[in-house]
Amino acid sequence: MVVTAAGGCSLTGKSPLDGNFSKAPTLAGSESVDAFQRMRDAKANQSIVLQVAGDSEPIRVLPLPPDGRAIFVSDLLKQTGVQESMGRMIVTVYRSSPVDYQGAKMLVRFEPDGKSIRPETDYALQSGDRIKVMKDTTSALSSVIEQIFPTNAARAFGSR
Repeated sequence: MVVTAAGGCSLTGKSPLDGNFSKAPTLAGSESVDAFQRMRDAKANQSIVLQVAGDSEPIRVLPLPPDGRAIFVSDLLKQTGVQESMGRMIVTVYRSSPVDYQGAKMLVRFEPDGKSIRPETDYALQSGDRIKVMKDTTSALSSVIEQIFPTNAARAFGSR
């Protein structure tokens, strides 16, 4: 049996809506599809996409400086006020990639205090980058243990 795009069955030719397509459900796009579209638009317009979980405006497109000056993840978080309002957070940069439509995943690591980004992961942002920010719900002790021990060891101690 094949179901047609109109929602009917191709074998019987009848629609479960009896031809009344005004009652057809509206399909909503997923957040990832919206973010992907905005990443494409951002790349074309020398911008980045900032995605903040739980924010009143969860996906924003922000322009990069027209003079080509480098903007780092730490700059973005400070200038947008996200770092101040969010506190401890988990930040991931997704860089445009021909292999993966979501982008290459680059984790941003914080110092044990949770306030400053480790220099080796304070990435310079590029056109089309998507920066995903979520509140970090792990305890400060878990973060310190993770810094000292590898992730598997932290799990063994029960902090993850």
